[in-house]
Amino acid sequence: MKPILEHNKANNRATAQNQIIRRKSKTMYGLRWKETDRNDQIVTKEKDFKTERERADFITKLEGKDNFIEIVAYADPEQAEAPAPATKTSGVFKVVTDRNPDFYYVGASSQIEIAFRDYMNWVTKGKAPKAIQEEADRHDRNPEIFRFEVLEEMEGSRAELNERKKEWVERLANNQSETEQELTVEERNRLILERLAEGKDVADVAEEFGVSKSTVYNVRNSQ
Repeated sequence: MKPILEHNKANNRATAQNQIIRRKSKTMYGLRWKETDRNDQIVTKEKDFKTERERADFITKLEGKDNFIEIVAYADPEQAEAPAPATKTSGVFKVVTDRNPDFYYVGASSQIEIAFRDYMNWVTKGKAPKAIQEEADRHDRNPEIFRFEVLEEMEGSRAELNERKKEWVERLANNQSETEQELTVEERNRLILERLAEGKDVADVAEEFGVSKSTVYNVRNSQ
């Protein structure tokens, strides 16, 4: 697939996010994105990949380029192109599941919604990040058990996002270690119920014990 270069605003407006790419190959993984060229003009490009993993690796490199703007859409083999999510959050996020309140995976991306969607696509194929895949394998590779929480919104280069991710990994690990040393699950749940009985907000209780709001709701509903 040859890149499509669009050098004027009229053409850019004509390229809607949900436009269908006329694919030359039905066995390739397509990608469309926007960036700026040497003349600081916005251009739209397309590229095909043999595997989904190759496309994911390319996106990672793409996000590290200073002239990268956004992913416009994907196209998978034998499928019509699916537009990228409308909401695009940049920062650090955490993948969690209510099936296991102790599980979490920290990630960083300039487009969190797209990164999470890719993870869930990889889950069913056994190609997700190791921690996510191991948890998914315990539940028949069901991607619907996962959700993500934004830990911090921030703009920055790929290197800056990864550095912030490392800081969050250390922070969460320290919080979890302290909680495990001081409280058992039963003790934690008892204290959660006490905080709720005192009239504390669910979000405040979740933050105090380093758990998700869903965990607090589950503890409250199980009494």
